[in-house]
Amino acid sequence: MDLVVARYNEPLSWIGEVPEYWRVLVYDMGSEGVAVPGRVEIVKIANKGRESFAYLNHILFNYERLDEFTLFCQGNPFPHAADIAEADCYNNKIPPNFIQRLIKLHEEIIQSFKDGPTFPDYTPIGRLHGCPADDAMPRIAYRFPLSPRMDYFCNDTGRPITPLRQIWKHLVGSEPMPENLKHTWGNQFLVRKRAVISRSKAFYTKTI
Repeated sequence: MDLVVARYNEPLSWIGEVPEYWRVLVYDMGSEGVAVPGRVEIVKIANKGRESFAYLNHILFNYERLDEFTLFCQGNPFPHAADIAEADCYNNKIPPNFIQRLIKLHEEIIQSFKDGPTFPDYTPIGRLHGCPADDAMPRIAYRFPLSPRMDYFCNDTGRPITPLRQIWKHLVGSEPMPENLKHTWGNQFLVRKRAVISRSKAFYTKTI
């Protein structure tokens, strides 16, 4: 299983707690150096597009050799992970139950393949939300009340954000769009290879 970390300038000491049987890749968008265990692969990329840009780079760089499961998370994953006390998250402590949850996920995957390959294609590492198709970008849906008839919305920089239907049409074309799109608050999730490669490499290239 691969652990893909999208980093800006966050400290990554918590990675030392990740089991060594996980392959860990850090996509570094920051200007400051980072100390990580020697087994960690660091890939330097441009600082744009937040964590999604790092995730997409990983998919494009590794499309033909993706691991069966990949867990995508942020450089400081704790505030966005479910079942973790906020006091620990925001005091830069390493909540032990975050690492335990990763280990438990791995154990569940192994057990599911013993029983038959039944593990789900997508598992959120955080709170799962729904976003009406006519709303703006889902990453801001938890911050503001959004109108289902909204055409445009501005993020915290004041720039307009393109509606989801317009983005869907650009990326997917004429394929019908679901009326409600699920997304994970914090954009952290475990995904199966078959779900990722159900879209072509050209599709992911368009997203960047």
